Amino acid sequence: YIEFVRSQDQVSFVGSTVRMIEYYGGVSEFISPDNLKSGVIKPDLWDPQLNRAFAEMAEHYGTFIDPCRVARATDKAKVERFVPVARELFRMLKELYPTAGLRELNEHALRWCREEYGTREHGTTGVPPIQAFQEERPTLKALPEERFVVPEWKRCPVHSGDQFLTFHKMRFSLPARWRGQQVWARYAAPILDLYDDAYQLIRQYVINSGERRYWKPEDFPAGTREMMNGGYPRWIVEQARAYGREAVALL
Repeated sequence: YIEFVRSQDQVSFVGSTVRMIEYYGGVSEFISPDNLKSGVIKPDLWDPQLNRAFAEMAEHYGTFIDPCRVARATDKAKVERFVPVARELFRMLKELYPTAGLRELNEHALRWCREEYGTREHGTTGVPPIQAFQEERPTLKALPEERFVVPEWKRCPVHSGDQFLTFHKMRFSLPARWRGQQVWARYAAPILDLYDDAYQLIRQYVINSGERRYWKPEDFPAGTREMMNGGYPRWIVEQARAYGREAVALL
């Protein structure tokens, strides 16, 4: 399986893994990724720290993530040798189809995998890869009924002044006790979930297109709420009534 991408961030990497699983039509018992940050945040032989989106994907499909050991080329075996092959394939396809977009190039790449590379006799096994795959395919676990929606996880600081955090150039409020702290934001359109460090849900927002600020009135005192609503002058005049008509007139 080959997929050309413009980025290797967490959403792109996990999305590619999902499409690979769907292409194979089943799920293997385990997946052994290299230790790129989009998959493995902190390598460790016994307890690697996985990217949250990657871990969620593995749980959804019922597969075990077993990262390759650092500086152990034997863990990746001959798969690593396929990287320059894929690079040369991209260059060849760009020459053959100069106006093709990324989607079309990926279609040509998968066709090459099936019809050319997959039908050649493998140097080690002596069996064409497509034949070996067809023999082993029944051992794959069935795909779940629902497709995994790739979320984006991000660490976000809550501003100490206005108790808002910024995510994708949008602002979201939290209660005052979260000022100056950091929380985890998990976005799977159109839902944004905010978690503490123990991954306990703090707040959930439904994002609507066009809106740039989201806040809950109960997060702020009455005066601040009125100021944010644009009704602060009216509110402060009402407060002045407790001091008499002269105070109202003065304001």
